[in-house]
Amino acid sequence: MKLFKYTIFSLIAVCTISTHVQAQTGLSFCNGNSGDPIFVEDFGTGTVNGPALPAGITNYNYDDGLDGNNFPDGSYTITSNIAFFDWHGPSDHTEDDVNGRSLVVNAAFAANEFYRLPVTGLCGNTTYEFSAWLVNLHPAMSGCGTGLPINVKFEILDNTGATLLAEGDTGDINAANAPVWEEYAIVFTTSPGQDEVILVMSNNGIGGCGNDLAIDDITFKTCGDSVEIADAENNTSASECPSNAPLSITLMATPDSSIFMNHVYQWQSSNDGGTSWIDIVGATSDVLTTEPVSVATTYRVKVAQDPANLTNDSCITLSDVYELDFTNIIAEPVSDGDQSRCPSDTNPVTLSVTVPAGTTVDWYDDAVGGTLLAANSTTYQTNALGTFYAEALNVATGCISEVRTEVIINLLETPDVEDQTLDICDGGTTSLDATFPNATYLWSTGETTPQIIVNAAGTYTVDITNADSCSASQTFTVVAAMLPEIQNVVTSEDDIIVSTTVVGNFTYSLDGVNFQDSNVFENVPGGLYTISVRNDCGVATREHTHIVFPAFFTPNNDRIHDLWQIEGISNFPTANVYIFNRHGKLLRQLSPSSLGWDGNYLGRQMPSSEYWFRATIDGEEVRGHFSLIR
Repeated sequence: MKLFKYTIFSLIAVCTISTHVQAQTGLSFCNGNSGDPIFVEDFGTGTVNGPALPAGITNYNYDDGLDGNNFPDGSYTITSNIAFFDWHGPSDHTEDDVNGRSLVVNAAFAANEFYRLPVTGLCGNTTYEFSAWLVNLHPAMSGCGTGLPINVKFEILDNTGATLLAEGDTGDINAANAPVWEEYAIVFTTSPGQDEVILVMSNNGIGGCGNDLAIDDITFKTCGDSVEIADAENNTSASECPSNAPLSITLMATPDSSIFMNHVYQWQSSNDGGTSWIDIVGATSDVLTTEPVSVATTYRVKVAQDPANLTNDSCITLSDVYELDFTNIIAEPVSDGDQSRCPSDTNPVTLSVTVPAGTTVDWYDDAVGGTLLAANSTTYQTNALGTFYAEALNVATGCISEVRTEVIINLLETPDVEDQTLDICDGGTTSLDATFPNATYLWSTGETTPQIIVNAAGTYTVDITNADSCSASQTFTVVAAMLPEIQNVVTSEDDIIVSTTVVGNFTYSLDGVNFQDSNVFENVPGGLYTISVRNDCGVATREHTHIVFPAFFTPNNDRIHDLWQIEGISNFPTANVYIFNRHGKLLRQLSPSSLGWDGNYLGRQMPSSEYWFRATIDGEEVRGHFSLIR
């Protein structure tokens, strides 16, 4: 593409733009579809006028136009600031130009040619559209009235200048109250092998007051069929759900055959919204099945009459574009808040979310995948605890939110209580204590304090409600207690077992100081003990002689179990202990102060065997046997 930058004129006043619809001769626009411009002359930008056009392009005189009142007929300039006489001062036509320039012409007195430009880089046997934008600079009401109209003739010649390929003129363009840019065009077809034409612009009018014009955006581009692209559903674009990616689609190119007799194709894609295009390898038919894509992609197709022309942008036409995007994003639901329930609550909890109109909600048990719990509802009821997930679904598109919203049902803490059994003595009272942090109370008695005092046996309950409004019930069983009475105390090996005449909430002691809940004292050394049994009503005591004797001894002088003696017998000064062999022969008598029997009789070691003893302690006789082991 050949792009000139001699720029026309800049803007001072706002200019109206339209497509010319006045009576014209030989002018026409491309009825099909145009390719990208292959030649553009927009005369550049800048606040400095000029420079003059290259030699051979015009026979008009260049005037820098700095003297706005001395710009004679038959002159031209290139400027961004039209300050001549009382002319209109529009901006140039080029879109988004800053200080854009245009070609300003004050027509000569005689009709004549004022612009001749070779245009190269064309393709043979190809249809093109030439176009240019013109504006009449003369105001409708000036010193000479409406002034002379402008009238420009366009000619497209072959590269020799001898053969006319197309021509047309604008017809009279009269002065207006405001400047109006108007576009004019000619469609022509090059001959086979022809790659250059000559553009000629001539003034059909005469000079004088009026016939003053500006020209901008002289453009050449291919003219081909109008080609529509549609998918299998006949859509010309598609906005898909991100969850549908990657996606492959089938596109069909349909030319209107208004220009081309034959059609060859090359599909292209763009990932930057159409700024840059890449040929799709092998995509050369009118149907394209795309590779799966996950990002926004734009498609178009180049169309030409000859396969050789597909590689030359000067020889093709471009189809409409098909845009495939993944912007149909559905926002995840907005949680209305997590919920909580007490462990004892059997009523279902309702979870809810908020979504826009046209959106419904499905509930799942996992953030991804999982089991569908409820469909088409912004609420979900359940007795279960845990985390639940709400997924938005657009009813119209079927798109789902990329992220599910989690909503949680928490288990609140319930007061941790234990039922209790307490004694009450005849005529006495007892305190029931249900104290729990930050709680309220309701007793079966109607009282609302953490503790109450009762004076009668019975069952009492209290409902304890914590700060989370969760409740638990605690039961106090108050039993009428009797003064403890010891029924019996026995020794079982080295344990002492205490029994009472009645069952009660008693504690037990061997010394009257240290008490335990169990009535069995384990591993107690032999001796004399004062057994105590107590409850809130009083204490009962009894003396008990606890006889503990070793089951064996090993008299081998290793200082371990070398002697046999009843434990604690030293506490009984009048006690006597007699040891016999299995034939009943007395072998030894032990006093309370004796260290014990060493296993000898009359200086001889007694053999390993079973031996018997008889002990008299405080008038109580105890018998038993033990083993001598050597």
